[in-house]
Parts: sequence; structure tokens; C-alpha cells
Amino acid sequence: MPRNTIRLQISNAYNAHSCDDILCQLCNKRYWRSRIPSNRRSDFQATKPQSEKLHRYLDRIIRRVERNFPIYLAVVGKDPYRTGPIGIPFAKSTLDATFATDSGKVLFPALGIQIENWIRCERDVIGFYDELCNRGIVFLNVSYKFIGDDFVKSRQLQFLKCANLYNKPILETAENVVLCGKAEKGTKWANSETLPYYTNALKPWHPSASEPSSNASQTKKNNYLQKWKPYWGGSGNLLRMLEPNDSGPIHEAIREMNELVQ
Repeated sequence: MPRNTIRLQISNAYNAHSCDDILCQLCNKRYWRSRIPSNRRSDFQATKPQSEKLHRYLDRIIRRVERNFPIYLAVVGKDPYRTGPIGIPFAKSTLDATFATDSGKVLFPALGIQIENWIRCERDVIGFYDELCNRGIVFLNVSYKFIGDDFVKSRQLQFLKCANLYNKPILETAENVVLCGKAEKGTKWANSETLPYYTNALKPWHPSASEPSSNASQTKKNNYLQKWKPYWGGSGNLLRMLEPNDSGPIHEAIREMNELVQ
């Protein structure tokens, strides 16, 4: 693909079809040089740091794609954290906080990341995500505006389509895609046709899903065993799902990541 083709496609589509919501981490940037309505200034200021980090992170991914470096794995979540988002999907302000979230404490060990060593070495959270990106492992959200539990197509479609302008070119080139929980539904809603990356993606329950209680129905327990546990139920589970022969570029990337903090 010619250099800058993806960036031009994103720029043209974004200018025409963005959701233009000041709380969207993508669209907040549209207001950086504008006069902010007085009743939205606090929203703007709260979201701007997230927007800055998100754009920096996405630009890093897009530059990798433009230069024909492979994206070995793209993991897609639903939306930013309710509290303490920093703009990068699945990230909080520190690695300790990131690995302590309901998602992070499951997702990264399932990928084979030795989170205890990363916490001990007190590495920077943005540097951690940059190192993963440099090795072809990236993280996206199906919406860059917080949605929460109110996930309804008629209400959220504008935010899903906005995020899809950036996500789609990345996901189309990714060799492996994991759509976590409702990210599967959101990705499908945002696209008017079924795309190969969607069809071929792994579609597990979200890593933050909890184990059913002992008095839950057998159907619910079976769903848990089928849709959550094989991916997230142990260290390296997701990694082995992606590369069953215990070798490949994702295994190599994770090995290099762990060697950084030995």
C-alpha cells in the first residue's frame, strides 16, 4: 500500500463523518483550536489529555501500517474506562493500575506478559504500549467515547462509526484480531458488510467477565466454560489460542517483551 494512503483515507473520512462529540477521544481534537462553549469547557479539559495520548498512539500504529510493518495482533475492547482513562485502550495512568483493572489483570497474563516483572521494574505505561506496538501488538476500542452498559445501536452508532474510521484500516491489515465481548457487536454494527477480519476474528467474552455463581444455571456455566475460560482462564491461554504450536511472531514478540524486564 502506498505511503500515506491510509492516513489520507482516514483524514478524508474523519472530516466528513466524525461524531463531533467533545467527549469522544478522537473528536476532542477538533476543538483544540476552537472557542469552547462555556458549558462544555470542563468536558473539553477532562478529555483533552486522553485525546492527545490516543492520537499519538494511533499515529504510531498508522505509521507502522504505512511502512508495511506487520500488525500481528489487534485486541479490540468496547470503550474507554469509566474512571481514569488515559486515551490508550485498556490503559490507566500507571502499569500497576493498568494491570490491576478487571480487564488488565486477565488480558495481559493471558497474552503471556509477565506483569509482576513489569510492575517491579516501574516502567512507564506509555512506553509499555509503545514497545508492544513496535513488535506488532496493538489495542483499539470500538468506541472512543465512554458508552457504559447502555449499548444500543440506535444510540451508539455514530460513535462506533467514528472509531471505525481509524480502526478499520488497522484491522484490515492485522494478521490476528480479537474482538472482546461487545466489541464484536459494535464492530459489526459499524460496518455495512461482513469483512474478512471480522469473520476470521476470535470473539471471546470480555476478559473482565466474572465466573458464574454456584447457583447459576447450567447453561450460563457452560457458556462461561466455552466463551471465557479457554481464552482468559490461565497464563498464556490467549497466546496459545492465537498460535497453537507455541511459536510464531506473537510468541516472539511476547518473549522479547518479557526479556526487557528480566
